[in-house]
Amino acid sequence: IIGISIIGLFLGKVTDLVLALNSQRRRGLKAMDSNVDLIIAGYPGEQKLRQLVAELRCDSRYEDKVVVSVSNRLLEKSPWMGELDIECVYGVASDSDVLRRAGIESASTVLMLARDPEQIESDDFSVAVCLVVEQMNPAARTIVERVRQDDLVFNIIKADTVVEVSSPAVLAQEILDPGAIELQNAIFSNATAGT
Repeated sequence: IIGISIIGLFLGKVTDLVLALNSQRRRGLKAMDSNVDLIIAGYPGEQKLRQLVAELRCDSRYEDKVVVSVSNRLLEKSPWMGELDIECVYGVASDSDVLRRAGIESASTVLMLARDPEQIESDDFSVAVCLVVEQMNPAARTIVERVRQDDLVFNIIKADTVVEVSSPAVLAQEILDPGAIELQNAIFSNATAGT
């Protein structure tokens, strides 16, 4: 009877531990334990993030890459994130501890999405994230989606690529082929030097 009780207690503790780890991963509280290819900071909404990652997953170069979404707007990983194999880290992306949990040390690309394309304050969030990323992993390629027209603050932070609020397809193309947005602007604008 005592042996059965001890085995039951042991199995209960193991089950609790497994459930706690699973809950931490689902709520974005567990650190990434593999190399990360892309960190997406900011969450303008499910639709944009979903379309962006779906575009990336259609390309053979990103079929198996580790993509992590960092946001304090999601309290739990959505089911569609599992379908597209997106990891989730809960927290403010300008916090160094949150970025460490997201795997910033190994990230090759960090995309900062405008949290609200109608609010200029979204750029303040993106600038803060970019500054922290540049300090923690200067080798990572930083892509910042901007709301304001003034480029000064973005020139100061030395982001690798600064783009206006764009469609998920355009952002995915820039992630896959660096310089794609510059080429697009040169083709479709009379005001750029590349024209």
